[in-house]
Amino acid sequence: MDYGISFPTMDLTDPGEIRAFAQGAEALGYQQLTALEHTLGVNSSDNYTPDTTIHEPMTLFAYLAAVTKTIRFGNSILILPQRQAVLVARQAAEIDVLSAGRMTLGIGIGSNEEEATAMGTDFHTRGARVEEQIA
Repeated sequence: MDYGISFPTMDLTDPGEIRAFAQGAEALGYQQLTALEHTLGVNSSDNYTPDTTIHEPMTLFAYLAAVTKTIRFGNSILILPQRQAVLVARQAAEIDVLSAGRMTLGIGIGSNEEEATAMGTDFHTRGARVEEQIA
């Protein structure tokens, strides 16, 4: 059985603590580290605000790939309708290459209408956009 761990993205901000967490998880035998994503962190009904630190997962995984050896990386989800699909594919492929095959890309359509609106995207057409992006 494989075990994964969710990165406490809103709790760790110091690069040394971030590195220590990932290396500690790897040393404990975890096979995968996942991270959530919110581009802006806008949601009046949740436990975060625009001032809450939420690490950008692709950048986070690139950093962690450089300071670990075996643990895999994966998005809890990456909100694809808020991103340019070719750039996401390129970033994920680059992390996968630089980490020797340790990147798994998970995408989703997002559930935060406030964030989509703040990003200038139409929340109600996000499913159709993802279908186009995947194609």
